[in-house]
Amino acid sequence: MTVTITGAPPTTIGIGANWQYAATVSGSTNQNVSWTATSGTIDPHTGLYIAPNSVPSPAAVTITAAAQSSPSSTASATVTVQANDPLGTVTNYTQFPSPNSCPSGGLPNGTCFQLAVSCPGVSDFSVYLKVYTPTAAPIGTVLFGVGTGELLGLMGSAGSDVVGVDWRVPLDDARRRVGAGHALQGNLDPALCLAPWPVVADASRAVLAAASDGSGTGHIFNLGHGVLPESDPGILAAVVELVHAETALA
Repeated sequence: MTVTITGAPPTTIGIGANWQYAATVSGSTNQNVSWTATSGTIDPHTGLYIAPNSVPSPAAVTITAAAQSSPSSTASATVTVQANDPLGTVTNYTQFPSPNSCPSGGLPNGTCFQLAVSCPGVSDFSVYLKVYTPTAAPIGTVLFGVGTGELLGLMGSAGSDVVGVDWRVPLDDARRRVGAGHALQGNLDPALCLAPWPVVADASRAVLAAASDGSGTGHIFNLGHGVLPESDPGILAAVVELVHAETALA
């Protein structure tokens, strides 16, 4: 029996950041694994790792997946916790005075921001964020971006009713970053839909639990990004049924 950690897990991670680990088990029909980490926290069932809020000693953290059907069959990966997020951190931002003044091209009926990004190992750089505001009165607006965990506070101030969150940030943490008065959309990791149903069901319930903070601002259950082509339609249908059943009003 062989356990393999799949995907492309990072070699470095920022303090407080997270990563969704996944694993497969060959030589067994039971694909379930149990996760452990030498520092930080990791969900033993879903593999969602959250780095500690300060650099541990040693900084290198070992993530281990053990087959539930044979706990001696394991696979490990190492990630080094850094004081700064290696994916980059927004250090400052500027709002342009008019929609058409954005250097990367105007955006009618919108708002343009210039973001200063600091990333270890490379020179600081700037990016531009354009937020479109429709001319007609919308029923509601959703603002979503992939890999925008560090921008959630700014996204919350952009005026949308709902802020979409990808799978990298737990919803309870995302709600703190976004701020009060917004519903959240998200954020089941699409890769988890390739796992056996018990794993997918536990992960779906974890998303619902993280979204239920009692604020009353609402939650739209969704994947944290698009559906992977190899996903089983039956698993996806079961997710929909589970969410409907466990969120139905009495």
